[in-house]
Amino acid sequence: MSKHPVRANRLSKQCRRRSRLAGLPMRPGKARKNLAVALHHLRYQDKPRLLWIDAICINQEDTAERNAQVQRMPHLYRLAHRVVVWLGPGSRQSKLAISTLRFLADQVQVTRENHLVGMPGAAEGDWYHNNYDLPYGDETWRAIFRLFQRLWFTRVWVVQEVNLANARAIVQCGHDEVLWVAFRRAALCLSTKYHLPSKDFRGEVASIAGLATYDREAAYSQLVISIYNRDCSNQRDRVYGLLGLMSEGLRKRVPADYSLSVEDVYKSATLAQIEHFGRLDALRGCSDSGYGRAIDAPSWVPDLILPPPTIESIRQQFSAGMSRCLARHIEPDILEVAGVKADIITTIRPEFSEAMGDGLETVRGWHLENLERPYPGGGSLLDALAMTLCAMRVDERLCPLKVEERHSWLLRLPTLEEWRDYLQKYVLQSDGSLEEEGPVSALYISSVENVLFQRKLFFTAGGSIGLGPQGMEPGDIVTVVVGYDAPIILRNNLDGTYHVVGEGLVYGFHDAICLLGPLPEPWGVQIFLNTTGDASVYRYHNPKTGQLVDDDPRLPPLDGWRRVDVDRTADDPETCQHFENLSTGEVVNYDPRMSLMALERRGCAFKTFRLS
Repeated sequence: MSKHPVRANRLSKQCRRRSRLAGLPMRPGKARKNLAVALHHLRYQDKPRLLWIDAICINQEDTAERNAQVQRMPHLYRLAHRVVVWLGPGSRQSKLAISTLRFLADQVQVTRENHLVGMPGAAEGDWYHNNYDLPYGDETWRAIFRLFQRLWFTRVWVVQEVNLANARAIVQCGHDEVLWVAFRRAALCLSTKYHLPSKDFRGEVASIAGLATYDREAAYSQLVISIYNRDCSNQRDRVYGLLGLMSEGLRKRVPADYSLSVEDVYKSATLAQIEHFGRLDALRGCSDSGYGRAIDAPSWVPDLILPPPTIESIRQQFSAGMSRCLARHIEPDILEVAGVKADIITTIRPEFSEAMGDGLETVRGWHLENLERPYPGGGSLLDALAMTLCAMRVDERLCPLKVEERHSWLLRLPTLEEWRDYLQKYVLQSDGSLEEEGPVSALYISSVENVLFQRKLFFTAGGSIGLGPQGMEPGDIVTVVVGYDAPIILRNNLDGTYHVVGEGLVYGFHDAICLLGPLPEPWGVQIFLNTTGDASVYRYHNPKTGQLVDDDPRLPPLDGWRRVDVDRTADDPETCQHFENLSTGEVVNYDPRMSLMALERRGCAFKTFRLS
């Protein structure tokens, strides 16, 4: 791939004619066998076919060549005439699955906002509704499930491969094929259904739907979640396998270098994210699971090989408001961050069952009492428990990004009152099965179970309750650090440094309360999301007057700055707004009234935490 202009143009022309074969394993012995099978199915009977295959075209033993080629991989996928997703040899079962998915895709369409609507002229006009049960028998459901379990879907590289492909990309299993755009529509339709054959099926389809809803404007901290629990032969590829999907600004800070250790690759990528975005969102992947780590690196470096066992994020707590981080790397392994010590963990409840879907049953077994007593963050302990168990995802707080889409959104959320009453009726005061009731649908209950999975409930010295990682211990401290939208649980190492236990959720530590104090009554924060949950816009709502404003009523008027409406890009962090300095023209992605100096003037007692 020469840099000479003439040859580069010729190469681009050739790439447009090439098909891109995705999904071949990199292990030489197995690759030869699988490659032979794949080529037998992919060859044309009447004419030559030109294929680019990583296992053949890149010398995996030459580090310099691999560094160069991996950096160029995104261009190959973007310029390829077609990406071929090879799932492996076909069978009667896979034929049934692909034909079923192809027909389902013909019934539904996906809008740019990832809403499902009926396909014009569809034979089955109601199939797109999330409460419409598809008329499949056990054999068909089993066939789809087995197809979704094919090894291709478990690989790290597929996230980049399929999302950089053009609309001609196909999914092929044996001699049966379906366009990726059609496969995507079918997978998204399945993922929205209230009723599916099993929890395992819902888990598989959710993983594939996540692959199919890639948002080019999503923050990298969201993108990296897509490679959790995927496989690769070289663990460095958990970073380099996403180079093509990184924003241009971040990609320049993360050059491929296979000569570095896995730990150094992960540490460099973490520091690159912190420096580029001005946030600590990279720490979201740090979680003490209680069973150790696969890498020998500081606790502030996410273990991408053994990522957090939790499957549902507890972000969007807005704990540090619209602030940027203040972080400093001290070679080799110290990261200094600024924040406040909010509380100390005193009691930890036994962990929720390791079986997915048993979290609310565990809560029932605790036989909690005196739930009507006042809670430090306002309301009752029952209110706090309800908000904690659902990660504060109630109708008053979470809204679609476009208000007119509220009634067509994927999941109708219950209000706090509806969810609290449901807990009382079906969990706290009943031994019966969990039933759907009103807006507390099976899909909502499933989302609550996802929040609880592989987490523990804790109580603090100040009387607050929260959720945290399995590895937390009494005596761990709950902190709110600037530039991170959830509390971080730390453990004192007794040498002046702190171990990152992981992010927590504490009702009463949200919405910058630990930094600015509580919002004046009756104000509250509303979070406006797009349909994938990647873009968040935080506004302040007064339910009595109906006011909905951008400015935090706790903050003074802007002085020397103005808010600017700038389109979000992948170079922005998850939580951001843009402000322009009226004197210099500088535009920043945080509220200047939330700078460390401004917060200290308000009386915040910041501490420097040395993370190791």
